[in-house]
Amino acid sequence: MEIIFWIIIALIVYTIAGYAFVLYLLASLFYRSKKFQKTYSGPLPEVTLLIPAYNEDKVISSKLFNALNLDYPKEKLHIIVASDGSTDQTNRIVASFQAQGVVLFAYPQRRGKISVINEAMKGVSDPIVVLSDANVMYEPQAIRTLVRHFEDPGVGVVSGNVSLIKTQSLVGKLDLIYQQYENWVKALETQTGSVTGADGAMYALRTVDYRPVGSHVILDDLVISMNSVRQGKRIVFEAEAKGEEHSHCSVKEGFWTRVRVVAGGIQALKQGIAMPTIKQPLLCFQFISHKVLRWLMPLQLLGLFVVNGFILNQGFYFTVFTLQAGFYSLALLAHLSGSTFLFLSGPYYWAIQNIGALLGIWRGLTDRQPVMWDKGERYLEKAVSEKH
Repeated sequence: MEIIFWIIIALIVYTIAGYAFVLYLLASLFYRSKKFQKTYSGPLPEVTLLIPAYNEDKVISSKLFNALNLDYPKEKLHIIVASDGSTDQTNRIVASFQAQGVVLFAYPQRRGKISVINEAMKGVSDPIVVLSDANVMYEPQAIRTLVRHFEDPGVGVVSGNVSLIKTQSLVGKLDLIYQQYENWVKALETQTGSVTGADGAMYALRTVDYRPVGSHVILDDLVISMNSVRQGKRIVFEAEAKGEEHSHCSVKEGFWTRVRVVAGGIQALKQGIAMPTIKQPLLCFQFISHKVLRWLMPLQLLGLFVVNGFILNQGFYFTVFTLQAGFYSLALLAHLSGSTFLFLSGPYYWAIQNIGALLGIWRGLTDRQPVMWDKGERYLEKAVSEKH
């Protein structure tokens, strides 16, 4: 039991921090940081900005104003909104922008984001397509910055840097910390190989590399971007291609997002639709370390707690078990009391995320996670609307 205990400890430490440290060593010892050119050297390619939308009338107007004011030649940027059976005012609002060149694909029945993307991509003829969530506002240079990487024929997908708008909520603050760490890991992956999946809020890909994805797929951004990797291309992270979106507005929304992400990850593993091929050993290592082990984190934690319970006869192991029990007790106390004190918020966030992941594992294994889901309300602060 003691050997198993230390194996699990090592695995948890590796999942949380060890992988990033290994990447840092690889980057420092064997890779030189690439300095990307600031602009596309030849004539800028034509680009389609594709915005899947479902009941986005609270944000779609701001999104289209933002898109129309991007620093990219107007004649080379084509904006498409693919409305997935919206029942609010989304279609009417988008239609009011048609005189400015915005194209509306209004699908009468809701079928799910991935089905809408598959259908909309049939109408895309530009060499580059940028996929964007409707609630994400881009900085003016974002698309120019994404596009410059495609002069490298080895690059298939470029993932942008969408930051979370500062919020006073517990979930929002901790999301910000996690995102900063994630971006550092993505930058290291870019330097040593390929990012293991793009951010659906902002990513660009070569249209010719797009492969239709099954309508049952939950994580469209992961599978679409990793399809490019499986074709021998790389995904790179571009920190200067910036955008903004709101963090989760509540613990509940963050919980169900985690459920969906992990269920989608387990689905992708089961069906073999996102993993790199065995001919890509470094990318397989990165994918397992960055994605798979994180999806399985709650099993590691549960295993540690159970194994630790069998070896309480020594002082050290008893202390570790007590610390675990105390940590989870603080999380439960935060849930029952609704308190946001600093010493409670960390355990609560950690516990909620891992309980969500555990439910996601079960849903992924049993195919119980629906493709369509009830997203949280979109919130736009006045300052963000004015800025963009």
